[in-house]
Amino acid sequence: MILLVAFILVASCGIGSAYTETRLSTNTADQTNPSLWGNYIVWQDARNGGSDIYLTDMAKKIQTQVTKGVDAENPCVSGNRIVWQDKRNGNWDIYMYEISSKKTTRITTNTSDQTNPEVYGNYIVWQDTRNGGYDIYLQDLSTKEQTRVTSDINSFDPAIYSNKIAYANENEQIMLYDISTKKTTIMLSGGMIPFDLSIYDNRILYNDMFTGIYTYLYDFGTEEWVTLPFDYVEDPVIYNNKIVYTDRRNENADIYMCTLSESEPTPLPPVADFYATPNSGNAPLTIKFTDKSTGSPTSWKWSFGDGSDLVTEYNPIYTYSKPGTYTVKETVSNAVGKDTEIKTNYITVTSPLKAPVASFSASPTSGNAPLQVQFTDKSTGSPTSWKWNFGDGTYSTDQNPAHTYSKTGKYTISLTVKNAKGSNTVTKSSHINVAAPLKAPVAALSASPTSGNAPLKVRFTDKSSNSPTSWKWDFGDKSSSAEKNPSHTYSTAGTYTVKLTASNAAGSNTVTKKSYITVKKGSTSSDIYISNLRLGASGETPNQEYVQITNKGITNVKMNGWKITDNGSKHTYYFPSSYTLNSKSTVTLYTGKGTNTATKLYWGRSSHVWNNEGDTAYLYDAQGTLVSKLTK
Repeated sequence: MILLVAFILVASCGIGSAYTETRLSTNTADQTNPSLWGNYIVWQDARNGGSDIYLTDMAKKIQTQVTKGVDAENPCVSGNRIVWQDKRNGNWDIYMYEISSKKTTRITTNTSDQTNPEVYGNYIVWQDTRNGGYDIYLQDLSTKEQTRVTSDINSFDPAIYSNKIAYANENEQIMLYDISTKKTTIMLSGGMIPFDLSIYDNRILYNDMFTGIYTYLYDFGTEEWVTLPFDYVEDPVIYNNKIVYTDRRNENADIYMCTLSESEPTPLPPVADFYATPNSGNAPLTIKFTDKSTGSPTSWKWSFGDGSDLVTEYNPIYTYSKPGTYTVKETVSNAVGKDTEIKTNYITVTSPLKAPVASFSASPTSGNAPLQVQFTDKSTGSPTSWKWNFGDGTYSTDQNPAHTYSKTGKYTISLTVKNAKGSNTVTKSSHINVAAPLKAPVAALSASPTSGNAPLKVRFTDKSSNSPTSWKWDFGDKSSSAEKNPSHTYSTAGTYTVKLTASNAAGSNTVTKKSYITVKKGSTSSDIYISNLRLGASGETPNQEYVQITNKGITNVKMNGWKITDNGSKHTYYFPSSYTLNSKSTVTLYTGKGTNTATKLYWGRSSHVWNNEGDTAYLYDAQGTLVSKLTK
């Protein structure tokens, strides 16, 4: 079947009847990284000046902006879910959006970068840098369990379909991982530089830039592949008999879709999904369940998690009579197969409504006049109305009001809450203490240590009086900080004068400490060099070749972020983040496997790195600057 499609595509390269192409986007801004599932297509869009995720329902011709005001890239859609990489927290995280409920969830919280996500059913895969290189990770949304799929080689561009994950690695291979058996198989190897992987059924779609950018479709069931008649397209994704991709023929980047065959698509098993409204409340709680499964199911079985009989309605309405947390399961079927969606602890039913018990907090509870205080309702029993008495003759009926005290004094606060079952009042005597208006601060500071070898990290502590609200530090080396208690690293030997200006609403004050910090010369990057490179010979083990790095300086150097590469950067070793090269010491980096020590490190490879006919070792510091090289 693959070869037949290939013939039709090549023969109909000018867009013939069996190969139709459609331009999906016409906006003059860039639309990139598309993904397709059923009638849904998502993409990355620059029309608003940044990078947003957009969704179109092609059947209903409805377009939705999924993200706003964040840096969001590389979306993927499957069933009712969209995932993408998101930089709102500083690093790249994975986020997920449920199309039916419009709910957005943060999936990853690791401080390293997680990128290039894909989703299928309850599984999400992505590319992860938490271990120093590039690994593939998998998360089961139903159990929230994460699995590290790769660990011994840099791996990229994961794609998922059913229980199979396809990805590329630095050995110029396409690999296939079976989630059920945890077995990894080499699909394609050598003579290729694959990227932009996509998988559907037994077919892997990918771009190759070994001799240019070409698009290939490989069937690992028949072990046959074909070259698709695309000219330098980007980000291709396959779904059934359709491929979407980015094309720059119109100067900006647009989304195009081509249909590989006009024949009816092969029937597929359904993919289960649903949502509930509401999913929390007091007993007795009546909930409407709505099926959002794809793949045209013809039968449904619902389990509501409370021991009741299975329900076979399409969109059932069910009442929970007892308090508790309930897991809901939906199984959908059609003539091809079936699928089950489980939402753990999805329904929360609380006890029947009782009269509320009043409680609140306030922040701050003391300060200088005028003092603005934020009051927060902490009452239990689901109150529906609130009455606050702030103790200065003023009141509020907001749930969480803010109030400003303009006069000095101690104030008693009371809160009365009500619902359909009754009311309750709590009073806190002398809870808010307002002092006289603020005075200008008197600046003072301390530092530790005040002397040492470069690079010298110094912790500065504000000792100012009269409650400053802003700080301006001058560290004497043309650097500064606005933090209250900053840390600063002096990289150059010398004597430094430190200045602190402390300010508040009433004024500012400056303190200067002359020649306060003394920095002596310590080890620098120039003190670290490659002292030896031993190339392996034919028949030798990987641990018989090695490279040696020496610190000739007088201080220890942390090697976090440093790396060793060979000629052409075909192989890269990153020093462990916790490793320190002691002064006047040499560490030997062996190519093979072993246990790391202070003087011996192991690359962990099973084959040689260095070319025994001659090679060059390059040493880079954490800023990516070439520090040393040695040719043998």
